[in-house]
Amino acid sequence: MPRKALTPEEARELLAKHEAKCKSFAGHVVAQVSGGLGSAEALRRCVEWYGPERVSALFANTGSEDVATYRFVVALENYVGVEIRTLKPFPGDIFDCFDREGVMRIKGACKASLELKQKPLDAASGFNWVAIGFGCEELERVRDCKLPAIFPLLVRPRLGAGELIEQWQDRLPLPPAYSLDGIPHNNCLGTGGCILGGIKYWSLRWKQAPEAFAYAERRERAFFERTGFSILRDQSGKKVRAMPLYELRRKLESGEVKVPEFAESTCGCMNT
Repeated sequence: MPRKALTPEEARELLAKHEAKCKSFAGHVVAQVSGGLGSAEALRRCVEWYGPERVSALFANTGSEDVATYRFVVALENYVGVEIRTLKPFPGDIFDCFDREGVMRIKGACKASLELKQKPLDAASGFNWVAIGFGCEELERVRDCKLPAIFPLLVRPRLGAGELIEQWQDRLPLPPAYSLDGIPHNNCLGTGGCILGGIKYWSLRWKQAPEAFAYAERRERAFFERTGFSILRDQSGKKVRAMPLYELRRKLESGEVKVPEFAESTCGCMNT
């Protein structure tokens, strides 16, 4: 279900509240690192503001990230001077999680996100405050976050996605999503992509990363044959039905479905 949008006045109040919270924060903070630039900048700012002795960092490894993302996390650790502790609660990747749990989604959220990211991050963060890299384009997620959290990207200068790329491309080799046209985030690109991405997103993945798409197609097909559930859903008719990736691939190959220039995603991997 889409989140209720903030009014302009609510947005201004939320920004002012969280900027003040970051500036007055006096405790120890755990930065939740996703492998993307938002969380990288949040960690960098926390170290700059509070000092490395008041900052810990966690990275939840789904087993599905691109190898360049793992390299980025190591490089980020060296750059900021704070150890980034990796959490890997289960072997395998997101598809192994789906097989183990018997479901892909729960209440509209990715089951692997819950089991491989949110639960281990919450457990490892303990009772500490957490720093999350949500930006100004994610104020609804800031408002709805139930954790004791600070959001460093809401402090001026409030950088957009393009500005983050500009600043970080001279610091470290960037994760793969930042060189892919139209892909909205850097999650789970190593073994296909985000299961909440939708038809446009997966059409882009088919074009840009055929090997990763083929892996996701093979794993999803086995899951679909066992359970009847697929990553995608066809909502073009009066009745919503499962649409496995192999069906999308055939439509792309025949030209029935066109590859878009840009795709959106309802991914909420780090916190919902």
